[in-house]
Amino acid sequence: LGDFFLKEPVPYITCEPEITERELTQGDEFVVMASDGLWENTETDGVVEDVYNFHYDTAIEGASSDFASSGEFLTFERVLPKVASANDITVEELVDLPLGERSLYHDDTTIVTIFLSTGTIYSSIET
Repeated sequence: LGDFFLKEPVPYITCEPEITERELTQGDEFVVMASDGLWENTETDGVVEDVYNFHYDTAIEGASSDFASSGEFLTFERVLPKVASANDITVEELVDLPLGERSLYHDDTTIVTIFLSTGTIYSSIET
């Protein structure tokens, strides 16, 4: 669908997902599935630490009252500040851009966090 000019001659956009498989262990508490909008702007270890702290720890003071989910926290506290800084604008200026114009600065960001012990699923979508 759409964006045909980005698919040929070199496919900058593809419908082929990047999939990583791993065996779950007793110690695994959650799974984070996210688009490249997250992974291009954060490190895996940082995402795991932030999700853990958001839900289990007070290391991120007030975060759970300011954000609906860890995905929303990651988007607004990790992804958007990095994108804004790289473009010499503030997060507020970035968020205020019309959606079509904002896509010139960063990829859409979709984050789904699944907590294995409870089956709770949180999702966040930022375009």
